[in-house]
Amino acid sequence: MTCDFKSFDFPSASTSRYLESVNTVLEKSLKGVYAFFDVLEDEDHFQEVLHKAAELKEKFSTFVILGTGGSSLGAKTLCDLSTNPFQENVHFLNNVDPLTIHHLVDVLDLEKTVFIAISKSGSTAETLMQTLCLMKVVEEKGLDVKNHFQIITEDKDSPMDRLAKKYAMTSLTHHKKIGGRFSIFSNVGLLPAALSGVDIKILRSSALVAFKNFKETSAVDHPAVQGAISSALHHAEGRNISIMMPYLDRLQSFAAWYCQLWGESLGKEGKGTTPVVALGTVDQHSQLQLYSDGPDDKIYTFLVQDTSKVWLDRNLTPNGYVSMDSKLEYLKDRTMGDLLFAEARATMEALEHKERPVRAIFFAKMAEKELGELLIHFMLETIICAEIIGVDAFDQPGVEKSKVLTRSYLKNLRS
Repeated sequence: MTCDFKSFDFPSASTSRYLESVNTVLEKSLKGVYAFFDVLEDEDHFQEVLHKAAELKEKFSTFVILGTGGSSLGAKTLCDLSTNPFQENVHFLNNVDPLTIHHLVDVLDLEKTVFIAISKSGSTAETLMQTLCLMKVVEEKGLDVKNHFQIITEDKDSPMDRLAKKYAMTSLTHHKKIGGRFSIFSNVGLLPAALSGVDIKILRSSALVAFKNFKETSAVDHPAVQGAISSALHHAEGRNISIMMPYLDRLQSFAAWYCQLWGESLGKEGKGTTPVVALGTVDQHSQLQLYSDGPDDKIYTFLVQDTSKVWLDRNLTPNGYVSMDSKLEYLKDRTMGDLLFAEARATMEALEHKERPVRAIFFAKMAEKELGELLIHFMLETIICAEIIGVDAFDQPGVEKSKVLTRSYLKNLRS
């Protein structure tokens, strides 16, 4: 994977003042401060995930993940790497829209289904409501809930912990020093990934190599450092929106994961930039007009695979009509992958022509190795940027008020 900051220069005069922040992250990395990186080397933790995945696969064919935010976005990113979206065996319920849950329940074979509820705090209202309602569904089918529910939560007293003990549900421990949005390489992300068929050994190995490379690379030369500095410098110039635009459907969930990681880590004390998900080619037809001709308040990251050179044995090609209409000459002897790659290049070049700041991350293919590297890159970029702008990347004080109000409104409904 290569990072190419096509429209941004990194003169030493601009970057030198940020190197102290970069070195702070590097020093913390070397000292093992970041538990979400250290878990990559926790062999006992990894083997527990492998054992649990094998155990569940022997008993069940369908797996439903109950969780929200960091308890599901990372796992969904991993699962989308290998899952056929039209034949999923791992489903994610990350909201409390009752109709969505009804639709899923209607098509599940509950005897062959296990629900995995994930909440670090053990008190997430949405996850608790999902779990309790689905327990009732399972009970009404005459099934024993303890056999159909697994819990991942911190090893401490909480509603989720008490629920698991009351019903003798099997629990895995959520690492107490790893927040949800950074939990993708822990059991929170790896267990669903293993259940969906992702080779988590390759993923883990790639992530370890990428993290090691950061610790051994000259700071200013590392793409994650350049990305963090780029964001800070552009923010200072009034560009406070960060567009993440993959040109692969499988990476749309990655963009959603990035949005939480970036937004919740940096958006504090009036600081931070707003992350936005876009998908190529879809959003060329909904957002490109704004990006190209609207206010110059955005930076753009494109995730691009050369799809003209992959899946050659099954790359879709037009039927014979393409030769009958002169207006379709440009599609003759071309594949659908050719079109996707050409549109990615054209969109980037069009934005560069308008002097918009564009970064492109290219990869020859997208599999476990590439995704592991990509995830480490953006985790590093996020925590480095947090150091640069002077915020704590690991808290989220701004969400507490809405939680208090939610509980208050629910109590008032009863009265």
